[in-house]
Amino acid sequence: MDSQDIILRREVYRDDLYCLLGWVNDDQVTKHLNEQQSLGRDIEQAINGSSNEIFTHRFNHNGRFFLVEEEEEEQPIGYMRLVNKAEEGEIVLAIGEKDKWGQGLGKQTLWEGLKVAFFNMRLDGLYAKINKQNKRSLKLFKRMGFKNIKDTDQEKVYYLSQEKFLELAVA
Repeated sequence: MDSQDIILRREVYRDDLYCLLGWVNDDQVTKHLNEQQSLGRDIEQAINGSSNEIFTHRFNHNGRFFLVEEEEEEQPIGYMRLVNKAEEGEIVLAIGEKDKWGQGLGKQTLWEGLKVAFFNMRLDGLYAKINKQNKRSLKLFKRMGFKNIKDTDQEKVYYLSQEKFLELAVA
């Protein structure tokens, strides 16, 4: 799978907070996300309440946080979180730049995230909770080998084991 176009950047700088704030305050970007409702307020407090230039530590509680960038660009286009839950984890990803939607960047981001989750973090499995109305994400996660293991009124829960990922990685 070609993933040369996407870079997962660990460092989060003050300028990045403005991008994140724009995304979490955009209803089109967040309408299908399961993120905390207070995330925008938390980002604003970080901007206004600190003179720090690096905010990486604030985004890496209980897992890892990455900004998604295209290889030739230095501006983030989205973000991805991998949340630790014992031997397994949960993945959340969003392409926040709407003009980048439909270009396969979510697929590349997910692939890079899977490599981090299974090769670096050594997770046994990974969950994704996806809003039932988010047809693109449902299709993406299914196409990437995730299996639907639970349905609620609002979302579907998908799961990918490390074993299944390794089969996909060598195929």
